Parts: sequence; structure tokens; C-alpha cells
Amino acid sequence: MKENPLFVDSTKTRGDNIKVNFELSNLLLRDDERLILKVIEEPQGRQHEVLMRSQDNLYTARLFLQHQNKIKFQFVVLKDDKVELVSPAFEDRAHYIIESLWDVARSKQLIFDKKSQTENKDHRVYQQFQENKTLLGNLIKQWGL
Repeated sequence: MKENPLFVDSTKTRGDNIKVNFELSNLLLRDDERLILKVIEEPQGRQHEVLMRSQDNLYTARLFLQHQNKIKFQFVVLKDDKVELVSPAFEDRAHYIIESLWDVARSKQLIFDKKSQTENKDHRVYQQFQENKTLLGNLIKQWGL
């Protein structure tokens, strides 16, 4: 544990942005593997994906999250951008330090997948563009703009 979990900042209210330190122990990675942290903030549903760094057999990452809001997080071991191991999904509230011990989930179910969501978002933006293009064309025809 690198941070003091007993420290409570009474000047922060729920929803203020704070720096949350995630710490994971009891994990040994090979040279070609890396560890990422996936976080979903509730109720907004914002998604974060951060590479964790190793210091003295302790993996750490820092994120700015909204104080005391619910979060769901998961640790993922990658090798050549392929998922090797996945931890279970954890739920907690955002506070200054969140400590976890490594545990392997039975399935490789991720709490979210950035790649597929990016593709879906691009498709929706293109559809919206097509709809707006048609709408604009109709307005130009109707009003002679």
C-alpha cells in the first residue's frame, strides 16, 4: 500500500473529481504481458482503460473519478493485444485508494470492449450524417436555399 487509506478529505463532496489510486497485488506477469485496468463510472456510464505500472510487485494506476460515485472495474492481462487472463468485475465507490488482490475469473468476459464500441459509434455518426444530409437536401428543395 503506497497511499494512506485513512486520509479523508472533508472538503470534497460527492461528485467532485478526485484522483483515485488503484493498487493490485499478488500478480506476476511475464516480460511480454501487460496489465490494464477497465473502469465504468455510474451513473454516466463513462468508460476508462488505463495501463497499470509495476512498482515493487505492486501494480498501480491513477484515474480522476467522481468522489463516492459507484464504479465497476476489472483487471485484464494482455499478451500481444490478446486477452490472456481476466479478473472478476469488482464494484465499489470512488475514493482515494482502492486495493485489490489478483484473482482469475472463470470466463474471459470483459465489462466493456473499447474496439467494438468505437465501431458502433462510428456507424451511428455516419447514419446521423446521412439523415442530416437528406433533411438538409429536403429543406433546400422546399425553401429554395
